[in-house]
Amino acid sequence: MANTFSQRLKDFIKNDLWIVILDILAVNLSYLLALYIRFFVNGEFRVSVGYYVDYFWRIAPVYTVLAIAAFALFKLYGGMWRYAGLNDMNRIITANLVTVVLQVAASIGVLALLPESQASRMPFSYYVIGAVIQFIFVVLIRFSHKILLAEKTKIASRKVETVPVLVVGSNELGRKIVHHLEDNTVFRAVAIVGKDSGRMMDGVPVISTDEIEKTVSEKGIKAVFIAEKELTKEQRDQIRHAAKDIEINDFTGYMSNQTGFIVNNKTTGKIAKKAATYGTKTCQNSQIEELCMAA
Repeated sequence: MANTFSQRLKDFIKNDLWIVILDILAVNLSYLLALYIRFFVNGEFRVSVGYYVDYFWRIAPVYTVLAIAAFALFKLYGGMWRYAGLNDMNRIITANLVTVVLQVAASIGVLALLPESQASRMPFSYYVIGAVIQFIFVVLIRFSHKILLAEKTKIASRKVETVPVLVVGSNELGRKIVHHLEDNTVFRAVAIVGKDSGRMMDGVPVISTDEIEKTVSEKGIKAVFIAEKELTKEQRDQIRHAAKDIEINDFTGYMSNQTGFIVNNKTTGKIAKKAATYGTKTCQNSQIEELCMAA
């Protein structure tokens, strides 16, 4: 049991202590900035309300303990933040809403205990501005690593020769397939066929079926990936005619869920073999990596 506690303590110090320290700075700096933003007029802080600064330092220790406890309650520690996603963001939002209530309660309680207090609470704008700044800080602390890794991957991918492809389907499945191809293969979607033609999806232009033939010719499309389950026979025939002499892969065998894809092995095998043909970058997905090695 002692070994288990010792190991947990080591893991906490290694992985989460720096996040706790940053959170302590964030929850206090955010409301201190809010106070100065509220009363900073004509290039200086209003001396007449300087007592609010003193109140802030009285409130800070109490609020710090409550905020860190709330973050721990909503599991904002112990996470693998390089894989942070929507569920993590939802917890951050909820935790920050709770800390706003705790900040109001802590300030009213502390000021009520101060006999020399000239106010029953801090200014309303102090709570609003502080909450917004704190939320931004907390999100940056947890998502900055993922953002930096994503940018690093994009920079590295620009140095690798890619294969232009067309994705049919401007829906959630189409979006996931665009990301899946970009993250795990040398294929890059240069256009998406869908109902929202003229718009963009994740930076990729959406075109109509009438524009397929022109896009194939101009962009040098090497393959087409279908991600629209409700295509009629006529629409499929139109796509085949427009993309003649180009291999068409049906990705509707992929079924999306909260964790990603349930993969159609036959389709994934095709991706791996094509990647081997065109030359791959370093595979990031373990399943695709095995297929790349086998291809």
